[in-house]
Amino acid sequence: MNNEFEAVSLWQSILSELKQNPREIHTTKKCGDVGIWISVEADNDTLIVSRAKQNSPSSSISEPRSIAKSEFVKLYPNYFKWRKGEMTRNQAKGGSMNSSYIFALISKFGS
Repeated sequence: MNNEFEAVSLWQSILSELKQNPREIHTTKKCGDVGIWISVEADNDTLIVSRAKQNSPSSSISEPRSIAKSEFVKLYPNYFKWRKGEMTRNQAKGGSMNSSYIFALISKFGS
């Protein structure tokens, strides 16, 4: 399997799961420690990230953020390179303000 196929497959799985069951998940750090909590839900073909209401510490984002499939697919391979130490966190985020949230989704729902 190639990265794009894996990324699209995981994206579809996450969308399907979150359409049925929006939830709060935590971000992850490279060392595996738990980070801040976020709320994630699916709205059509977009993921919406906002502050967690039930778990703390919660993200401090002031407005909900949208994550599109294209952004998720673009950052998907960077997550694995970052975890292996092949990329710095700044390199891995690829200019995205949602990289922490995307990496949290990959960590939570990826195999």
